[in-house]
Formats: sequence, C-alpha cells, structure tokens
Amino acid sequence: MIKNSRKAKLWRVAAVLLTLLFLLCAVGCADKDAESDGASILNYENVDVSIAVRLGEYKGRTVILLDGESEAQAIWRVIGESSEILEYPKEQVDYYLSQTRTRVEYYSSVHNVSYEEALKALGYSNEGAMLEEAKALVASDLLGIAIRKSAGIILTDDEKDKLFNKYAEKYAYDWGYNLAYVKDSLKEEVFELMLYDKTSEYLVKNNTFVVPQ
Repeated sequence: MIKNSRKAKLWRVAAVLLTLLFLLCAVGCADKDAESDGASILNYENVDVSIAVRLGEYKGRTVILLDGESEAQAIWRVIGESSEILEYPKEQVDYYLSQTRTRVEYYSSVHNVSYEEALKALGYSNEGAMLEEAKALVASDLLGIAIRKSAGIILTDDEKDKLFNKYAEKYAYDWGYNLAYVKDSLKEEVFELMLYDKTSEYLVKNNTFVVPQ
C-alpha cells in the first residue's frame, strides 16, 4: 500500500501523464529526430513484474472522482494508491530520466537559457523532481503490465493495423520525434500507447465512479 501523501501524489501525477499519452516534449521540438537524444528504447521484457509489483484490486471498485479528474485518471490513481512497487528497474527509470534531460537540454538550446533555467521553465525544481517523475512513470508502466497479464488484455493484429497510424502520429508529436522514425523504429512504443488506452477502457468499464455531492 502507498503509505504517505507524497507517494499518493506521485500516482496522481503518473495517471495524468499517461492519460495525456506521455506528454513530455516541450512545445517547439516537434521536428527533432530520435538520434539527437541518444536515449535507449523502453523495454520491459527482462523485468519480472510479479516480483516488482504487488497489485491492488483493479476491478469491482467504487471510485470517488476528485475535482477535474476523468474516470480513467481516477481508477489509475486508486489502483496505484492500493498497490506497491517493490522494485524500480534501473534501466526503465533511466530511460524516462534520459528523455526528460534531453527535453531540458533542447529547451535550453532553443531558448538560449541555462540548463537550470530550462529546468525551472519546464516545471522541475531540480533533477530530483525529474527522477521522481521517472519513477512514477515506471510504476505506472509496471501496473499496466501487471493488470494486462492478470486480465488477459492484448492487442489484436486488426487493432494494430487499424490504429497504428493514428497512434504513431500522437507518439511523434508528444515526444517530438520524426514521424517516419517512429513508424520505422518505435513500433513497440506505439503499441504500448494503444495498450494503455485499451487497459484504461477496461478499467473504466469494470469499476463504478461516483461524483461527490
């Protein structure tokens, strides 16, 4: 169980970030290609999720919506608060941290400001805040994988074919990558976005939501 308000807040941040399809790229970097950041590819194949996550109940819950929260954000929040991340795999945390650092460096270069100024302009008090965000995103990834394994949620070949172009465009825009590069080299990342939305739809369908009076 998440035992303090600071950790609970991280789950809310992660839910918002994921619902917005990982909007980590600053405005103005939409033409940057992936080779400029040198980031590794996000991969969970070697992570034993059964060891890394103690998953809370994810269906049959009654969820109270907080102000301004969507149903998808709310259910990811409460699942995160009732679950426990036992292990944060370093490679995956480093991936998100690298993405954010690249964004800060790019902002610094484009706007001709120092790294520290760019950091604050993008909403980070220090690099520690970037690390906390990276861990929150990894935690959300791990929860998603655990839920999908438990519930048997998969993408069909038909879904991949029909939705790929739409999600590739979103991924390219959100991360600031060249669209051709995304379609050619980041297919698995695009499929992960599809899976996130499909998992969110499953969670919303299998839980009840209450608007406080």
